[in-house]
Amino acid sequence: MQRRLLLHAEVCSRWVLSGEMERKAISRRTDEVDFDETEKKEIVLHAIHLLGYLYADQAKLAEAEKMYKRALRGREEVLGIRHALTLATVNNLGALYADKGKVAEAENMYERALRGCEDALGARHTLTLAVVHNLGLLYALHQAKLAEAEKMYERALRGCEEVLGVRHTSTLQTVHSLGTLYAKQGKLTEAEKMYERVLKGHEDAIGLENMGTYRPALYTIRYRGNLYVKQGELTQAREAYSRALTGFQTLLGPSSDECQEAMAELESLDLLLGKIRCVMNLLTRALTSRADTSDSGGSPVGVEVPKSAHVEITKKPRFSARRLVRTIFR
Repeated sequence: MQRRLLLHAEVCSRWVLSGEMERKAISRRTDEVDFDETEKKEIVLHAIHLLGYLYADQAKLAEAEKMYKRALRGREEVLGIRHALTLATVNNLGALYADKGKVAEAENMYERALRGCEDALGARHTLTLAVVHNLGLLYALHQAKLAEAEKMYERALRGCEEVLGVRHTSTLQTVHSLGTLYAKQGKLTEAEKMYERVLKGHEDAIGLENMGTYRPALYTIRYRGNLYVKQGELTQAREAYSRALTGFQTLLGPSSDECQEAMAELESLDLLLGKIRCVMNLLTRALTSRADTSDSGGSPVGVEVPKSAHVEITKKPRFSARRLVRTIFR
């Protein structure tokens, strides 16, 4: 669907950029609506901005950058540098630079957008809060500035809760980002609370029966699987990965990036589970052998445990998959 839409958008882009839209306004049945020159320019620039967004969503980053830059130049000229639509394009250009790995350029765009939004729109405007959230993402994902990212997320969350409410999608998206940050910081309990809050919010909003095909919920389910792995809850992790994979296959198709990533995580987990089963079997054989030799009074015949396991056998050993996953891969 998106590919067909993109082909249509490319045709429209040639039509818009050729200036043909300047020739005629929108017509509804027999009634014609005329726009003044400024309004026509705004419509064209908005179309260019949306083309940039569509290209970025399709990972056509070079084309997206051209559209955003053209929209930005036009909006600066027609609307001014502090207009909300101009600042929205600045924000999107920052996100594009982040996707391209141009971290310094992305930070410059976000900081420019944030200054402009605070001055022109206020600290609690939804666009301001979106820029704050995006700046937090940049700090967390591209610069490893986790403390700064946490401040940005917390600021965005307070604003979203106040302005949009605790169950709004933007609020829940910020909660998800904060949960991911906590997981990266090793605050696993706090991360779990954030993910649970997100999933409960989505469930309340769309119903449990729709959670399996709701894209934001599937992302959180998948990230919760990552958290389960860190906690050593491998059975729950596998259930989360499988649930996310099934949802992405239904929603986006098996060839989508989301499906491929979920599949890779599931395969990696299965490999880990296989290693754990192998070590557990070796340990069981070693303990059985020790018990047999102890009963017979002979010398113990040991079974060598792989060095990577780093497991010390004691007189009263108590092993679990959760402990092993931490010892094998620490």
